[in-house]
Amino acid sequence: MWWLSVAFGQEVLFQDEIASEIKEVAVNSDQTMIALLQSAEGQVHLMSESDWEVITIDPCSSGAGGIAFDSSDILYVGCNASGIVSIDTTNDNEISTNAIAVAADEFYSLAMYDDNLYVLAENPDGGNPRVHLVDLNTGSESTGSFPTTLSYSSTSDFEVVGSYLIVSHGGTNLTKIDPSSGGVARDEDGPTTGTMTDILPDTSASNALVAAGSAGVMRFLLSSNDTQFAAAGADLDDATALMVLNDELWVADADSDSLKSFEYDVSASTMGTETLSEISLGWNENVQEMSVLGGYLVVASDSGSLSIVGSGPWVEGGSVSPSSLTEDSEYSISFSSSQAGEFEVRLNADSDTGGSLISSGSIAANVNQSLTLLSSSSYKEGVNSLRIVVDSDDGTGHDTVYITVDTPPTTPTLTKANVGFGNESVTVSFDGIDDSDLSHYIVYISATEFTADEYSKGGPSFDSHSEEDRTISAEASDSVSLTLIGLENDQLYYVAVRAYDDSGLESEMSSIFSVTPQETFSLAELTGETGGFCGISTQAGILTLGVAMILVGFRRKEFLAGLALLIFPQMGEATTQMATATLGDEDKPKNMRQYSDLRYGSINFSSEALNTVFSDSSHQILYWDTGYSFRDVLGVSLGLGLVREKGYLVDSTGSSSSSDEDLLNVLPLNISLLARADFFNEQLLVPYASAGYDYWLWQEKWGDSDLGTDGSIAGGKQGWHYAVGGQFLLDPFDKVSASLMEVKRGIRDTYLSFEYRTQEFSGDGLNFSSESYSLGFCFTY
Repeated sequence: MWWLSVAFGQEVLFQDEIASEIKEVAVNSDQTMIALLQSAEGQVHLMSESDWEVITIDPCSSGAGGIAFDSSDILYVGCNASGIVSIDTTNDNEISTNAIAVAADEFYSLAMYDDNLYVLAENPDGGNPRVHLVDLNTGSESTGSFPTTLSYSSTSDFEVVGSYLIVSHGGTNLTKIDPSSGGVARDEDGPTTGTMTDILPDTSASNALVAAGSAGVMRFLLSSNDTQFAAAGADLDDATALMVLNDELWVADADSDSLKSFEYDVSASTMGTETLSEISLGWNENVQEMSVLGGYLVVASDSGSLSIVGSGPWVEGGSVSPSSLTEDSEYSISFSSSQAGEFEVRLNADSDTGGSLISSGSIAANVNQSLTLLSSSSYKEGVNSLRIVVDSDDGTGHDTVYITVDTPPTTPTLTKANVGFGNESVTVSFDGIDDSDLSHYIVYISATEFTADEYSKGGPSFDSHSEEDRTISAEASDSVSLTLIGLENDQLYYVAVRAYDDSGLESEMSSIFSVTPQETFSLAELTGETGGFCGISTQAGILTLGVAMILVGFRRKEFLAGLALLIFPQMGEATTQMATATLGDEDKPKNMRQYSDLRYGSINFSSEALNTVFSDSSHQILYWDTGYSFRDVLGVSLGLGLVREKGYLVDSTGSSSSSDEDLLNVLPLNISLLARADFFNEQLLVPYASAGYDYWLWQEKWGDSDLGTDGSIAGGKQGWHYAVGGQFLLDPFDKVSASLMEVKRGIRDTYLSFEYRTQEFSGDGLNFSSESYSLGFCFTY
């Protein structure tokens, strides 16, 4: 706060130009942040009431006109020739990358009403300025009632008063805009003297007060659009700006270079004529606008100067030494107050009573107070605010200084399960720490046993892998994994981890675990599987014809051709021709029906090797059987399925799982004959049994391609199955829905189906012999 000084009497604070000019001032909804627009350069100056520091932002490449906050503290700026740009003051003042397009090249002012943005801008077609409506939900200009054209050419100010938008045009002219309809009305009868400039913003007011230069203050009657003198007899020679503070109306009088306060009745928008107090500004500049920030009156001039006026003590934070420290460290701060009183220092407070009280005492007026404090666990990692609050007989004031706490990172948690072996490799995987300033981890590995006590910092060196190879960059709370390859199998290694923060501080060493790389084996390698598609010519031909039957059968008009393809695959060329045949509904046998059965359930494999490699998998299977039945008793179907297993490569004995992933994908195909005990009309429970031929396509993939440890193998296995199950008719429970399903979808019956199935496979290598239990729905057509 190098630019602030104390003026005695009324506690006026001055600043000698924070910019070359100040065109507009905007305050957020809770009056904790103010924005000041330097329009010629397109710069915005932000000041927070917590520390009174000024931050300069450049959202526009050229000039700008108008600023306004929404209810979530997003600041909108009218950038000439670009559009409306937003600044997120809650997120490091992030500037939007895409401007909201508005049909204008030059902006004059912005106003926010009901979280809609209203833009006062030049008319690109010539003529009087226009007001545009921007829908912030869609990020685009709204059309219809807007844009609306004003009644006068020049503009001076643009504010929300009551439920209207009011524009002052200089001279004696004002315009009222209805933000809902876009309707425009201009002032009618009234005084013909004065110069209308700054409008008093007040969403609860019934009338508008306007600084009117030599005419003092004017009142604009919103109901009749008339103007009248509001300060007749008051000591005002050249009123340029208005603001209400502590139920008093403050008026900037350029002729006396001062601020004057008067009684103010908000309900009637009237003011008294007797000057209650006067504060000399002493800068001989024209006051452009005023606003209220944190209980203080902020006064801005058109030449870029700023003053702050308040009745309580002005507190100014001084130095903090050191500005960065670790936990349980001493540091000193200094501060002063314009008035004597009682002080408190509050840690990470956003109000004068918030945060944690860490110090208190008495302070004399205009004396530099120094304190020595000790950081503790209540300080957070990173930047901490120290709010200095002074309570005097005249009120309360505050300022904020900052201190950075940089503590060593949290120690990573490493367990035996986090350290895994692979073929000539070791993998370390663990849940990361949540420190906000985390930079990276370093894995320490050695063939020689070591302890954490041997290394207060760092860890053992490892010639085979550089520190860069063993470093893992990570964000807070990221899951972490690192695989070190090129190690020696059957060699015992010792592994630990340390975390490092952005400033280079390191955590304590994690627990240390031993691990031995070993040759690893996939399921195919364990079982001696060589892959390949046994019997592919015959079985694939049958299955291909079966698929053709499914595709034809789903057209339903050609089910006989599909059935012939399934039963007589040896017909060769003739069956191909049948697949393209089209049968009319009149050719459809009355006793032949199509059905589809979709089920999901568990599968239990009898292969010990498969269960060992994929011990962590849930062993689930998806079935889809579809085909035709004769008289709802005998049927034939083609079945498809899906099994996906995830596991880990194992050692030669299969007793230990490595950290190398292994994936198995299986596509079970089958052809089945079906017998159903469906003898009665609307029979609720229909038992069935089926048996058939199976051909299971499979692929196994393992390792990591990025590390060059990947491999894969694929093939097909043939076998047979039998199954028993039941189908529970659902139609009687909702006959209306069942009828609609038949009319709209052609579904005659809907069943809840359940099945037990046994699959048997023979031969060397991989074996999918298993039993499964599944549940689903069956539809007949």
